[in-house]
Amino acid sequence: MTPLVLPGRVAAQWGRIIDIASSAVQAGAKNMAHHAACKGGVIVLTRTLAVGLGPGGITAT
Repeated sequence: MTPLVLPGRVAAQWGRIIDIASSAVQAGAKNMAHHAACKGGVIVLTRTLAVGLGPGGITAT
C-alpha cells in the first residue's frame, strides 16, 4: 500500500505510514527463516522511509 499512498502524502507534506512485523525477526524461530527475512525487510523499509520522509512531515513506524 505504501507506494500507492505515498505520492499523496508527499504532496500534502503530512502523513503516517504504519507497517506491521512480527517478533520472529527479533527472536528467530525454527523453520521460519523465510518469514523472518520477509519481516526483516519490512522493518528496514520502514526505517528507511522514516529517515527519508521525516523531514517532509511524514512519519513511518
